[in-house]
Amino acid sequence: MNNIDFSDVHKFLVSVGLGTIVFAFLLPWFFLKEEFNLYLEKDTVAKYTDDSQKVIHLKNSILFDLFSNLHWITILFLTIGLFLIGVGIFHWWRKQKEFDKGQVLDNVNKELTNEKLKRELEDTTPSEKASAVLNEINVDLFGTASVATSDSIVPENPSSQKTSVTSTESIEIVKAYNRIEQIIVGKITEKYSNKYEVVLDKKILNLNLNILLLGRTNDFSDRIIEIKYRSQSPLTLTEATELIDALEQVYKLATGRIAIPLIVLVTSAKIKIHSEQILNPLISQNKLVLLTEDELIDWDPIL
Repeated sequence: MNNIDFSDVHKFLVSVGLGTIVFAFLLPWFFLKEEFNLYLEKDTVAKYTDDSQKVIHLKNSILFDLFSNLHWITILFLTIGLFLIGVGIFHWWRKQKEFDKGQVLDNVNKELTNEKLKRELEDTTPSEKASAVLNEINVDLFGTASVATSDSIVPENPSSQKTSVTSTESIEIVKAYNRIEQIIVGKITEKYSNKYEVVLDKKILNLNLNILLLGRTNDFSDRIIEIKYRSQSPLTLTEATELIDALEQVYKLATGRIAIPLIVLVTSAKIKIHSEQILNPLISQNKLVLLTEDELIDWDPIL
């Protein structure tokens, strides 16, 4: 058996109350509008049978009593209607007050949980972040991991088409990556800081989190924004899917909470054209956003 939804009961009481008030105003109008065949001549009535005459007299007597007390009847129905509306609204208000109180407590608990989680998560050190950025750049340029020397970065795979990147080139690429990251962080913070607490550069197990959005209330699930910058080589569907799965699983394993990952991939116009169809399964599921650097300037993040 289904449980009674008391909010529906309160709505029903208010509806009945409104109906009763409408009836209270329609009743006088109906009595004043209707003639009730009162304009019968005595000679006409005398032609009827005794029983018919009794019915007519009884009807007239009842109508007279109703007319005499019509104002009291109207007031009675009006009072009943107002009472039912008052009862319905009062109980709804009381339930709503309890619900709002519970929401406030839930929000406070969520804030405390968020603070606890932030303390438990490790910060990504500047060297770790720089290493992650350089590794991302190397994968972009060489399609493989690489090692750094004093004045250049050399791929571990010697068969790579490009043999090395000088420190000057790597610095410029790092600057471009950092500029892109700052733009994305700024846009997300500006639009969603009222719904999410924006946490930057945290580490969970073996994963670095670029942007972690902690929902301020239970209405908003945590979000993980992973920034990818590819100027030379495309991000494959397998890479993107594996990254999303890893973020979901590791975050849940480490925190016990569910997070929704989103990859923001910034790339060149040429690579975007090549990647749109390949990455469409993730784009259509709102798990990946594909942008050029020019498009990033006008990007309106939708989470």
